[in-house]
Amino acid sequence: MGIRIKLFKKDNILPSSIDLESSTICQLKCRLCGLRKKIYYRGSVGAGFLKFEHFKEFINRNRFIKHIELSNNGEVFLNPELSKIIKYAYSEKVSLTAEYGVNFNTVSDEVLEALVKYKFEKISIAIDGASQETYSKYRIGGDFNRVIDNIRKLNTYKKKYESVYPKLWWQYVLMQSSEDVSEIKKAKDLAKELNMSIFFKLTYEKGYIPNNPDILIAETGLKYLNRETFTKNTKSLYANMCQSLWNKPYINWDGRLLGCCYVSQNDFGVNVFEIGIENALKSANYVYAKRLLSGKIAYKDYPIPSPTNGCKGQKRIPCLYCIRYKYIFENKSFINPKKL
Repeated sequence: MGIRIKLFKKDNILPSSIDLESSTICQLKCRLCGLRKKIYYRGSVGAGFLKFEHFKEFINRNRFIKHIELSNNGEVFLNPELSKIIKYAYSEKVSLTAEYGVNFNTVSDEVLEALVKYKFEKISIAIDGASQETYSKYRIGGDFNRVIDNIRKLNTYKKKYESVYPKLWWQYVLMQSSEDVSEIKKAKDLAKELNMSIFFKLTYEKGYIPNNPDILIAETGLKYLNRETFTKNTKSLYANMCQSLWNKPYINWDGRLLGCCYVSQNDFGVNVFEIGIENALKSANYVYAKRLLSGKIAYKDYPIPSPTNGCKGQKRIPCLYCIRYKYIFENKSFINPKKL
């Protein structure tokens, strides 16, 4: 017998935006990436691409969805059916983004044109540095010059179609390999030349202590330069994605409901492509997780998080094995759905 839990009125509110993974395959081997270590492949995420037929059926069944984020664990542009996905979304008035980041090393002319022609809304391109030497220290296997060439090609299509779409963002992760001030200044200048906005993110590297912190803060606009300092000063987690369970639930490429983009080893035991998103979001495990995150249920026997033990037994609830929920639980910093 599974978990039974009462549905609240808030659980009947369907999101207009969702995350739908288009690819967990990637050609790079970024230093801190779980894909490189094949962690994701052993877990619920697996290795694969979103199929066009599933995407089309999903949109047709869920007309309340108006926006879909396609990026997360892998490289969006390796999906062989991406151009068809982009075209169909445009025909059905569903906006697409890749805000979580792409590496943009491999992208065909057909897809580049489709991005512009069918008004793909926004793309964040991960470029940590302004030279091959700096960029390749983290983005192992990547080619800085090829990325820049692809951006220039895309801008050519934008000029041809007289379009501002897709809007381009340069995502720069600040870490030991990319903190050189001259590189940061060059990246900002090049971003301006390429008609891109640039933003700086904090690294997952633990114990990162930046050199020249005052200068880096001035150049990047960041208030804190590592995640530990951010959490210590704000009493909250950097990039808290737990709220995604309410306003932007994350669905794997094969339809498994994962809840948020941080989940990789487990799932909620339901498949959106099989039972529909409404039923999936009302499933007992998923609703139970939202009660935990909002502090409505106290889980006293908190299990120790492990990257390999998974969700065992009847409760397939990834949050119980997540370090982010552990922080929320221990600090009583629960999510307030009314403020989302």
